[in-house]
Amino acid sequence: MENARIAAGIAGAPVEMENVGSDSTRSRALRVRLRGSYDFENEIVLVNRSRDGAPGVNILTPVRLADRDTTVVVNRGWVYSADGATVDLARWREPVEAGGTTYVSWLPVLVTPAREQSPAGASRSGPSNRRVSRADRGEIARMIPYPIAPYQLILLDPGAIDEAGAAYGGAGAGPPGTSEAIDHTRPVRIPLPSLDEGPHLSYAVQWFAFAAIVVVGSVTLARKEWSRSESDSAL
Repeated sequence: MENARIAAGIAGAPVEMENVGSDSTRSRALRVRLRGSYDFENEIVLVNRSRDGAPGVNILTPVRLADRDTTVVVNRGWVYSADGATVDLARWREPVEAGGTTYVSWLPVLVTPAREQSPAGASRSGPSNRRVSRADRGEIARMIPYPIAPYQLILLDPGAIDEAGAAYGGAGAGPPGTSEAIDHTRPVRIPLPSLDEGPHLSYAVQWFAFAAIVVVGSVTLARKEWSRSESDSAL
């Protein structure tokens, strides 16, 4: 059911940003048309993100809409960083007018240690203070001086979804499954979410394994008891 919902959201027609809604279950992986203006001054670096074994970061950029007070954080993608944390953000700026197709990824609210907290709405200054190790909505909100939506939009590579609507053929700029060459003027877009069986399949496998062990053990024990009784009868 969950895989079907994600596949339908990714392969379906993109919706406008106003139509994302507040239902995280229905909106998960929904494709959305991106519009608005990037606020590069309040960008945040998501550290320690790897791609094909190379260290790097993801760049989170707020997008402001003229008709809305709440901004939406857009994950523009991955860039190389030798230490997995330091990056020249100015090097990776794109046109201010945001555009393209994204998909919805809801931001969890995680427990943040008190020593990491700052007043709500306070914009931290300095590149070293604008880093997060996880996409925590509470921590991100404390770095941006205006309200943010409870989800982020993951900017997609145009080649990630083909004309037939196949959603899982491509993943980022230039990898197998897309026809695009790597564009070194912008971040590498994040791969599409993968479809997997989640924990339910692994739990089922474990229970079947346990059941098999019990059955085999019971049969073995019964055979031993039967052999012992036969031996006693022979005496």
